[in-house]
Amino acid sequence: MKFLFASGNRHKADEVHAIFAEAGLSAEIDTPAGLGLSFDPVEDGADFAENALIKARTLYRLVTAAQGPRTVILADDSGLCVDALDGRPGIHSARYGGDGQNIRLSDNERNILLLKELDAV
Repeated sequence: MKFLFASGNRHKADEVHAIFAEAGLSAEIDTPAGLGLSFDPVEDGADFAENALIKARTLYRLVTAAQGPRTVILADDSGLCVDALDGRPGIHSARYGGDGQNIRLSDNERNILLLKELDAV
């Protein structure tokens, strides 16, 4: 079966493919980039589920506009929810430590920031 994965992250698509394979299911997972589509939805939902729905709806509109309905769309949203930090960074994990617009920290920089915040715990 063919799926479109609503993510700009090829690594996540590979992880989804591995989950299907581990379950013994044959699946072809494609991404917006694989279809030549520019995909960068504004993830402004209140929680992970809303953000995943935003991504799925955005990709559906792009695919439908480009070539009509063609396949099943999968979407996810994830982040790190740390109990000791009252659930932070949560849905803001990708923007954690940045200014939310222009400045984005690397994964390593966000990990270091998280560990510094946890020093006091």
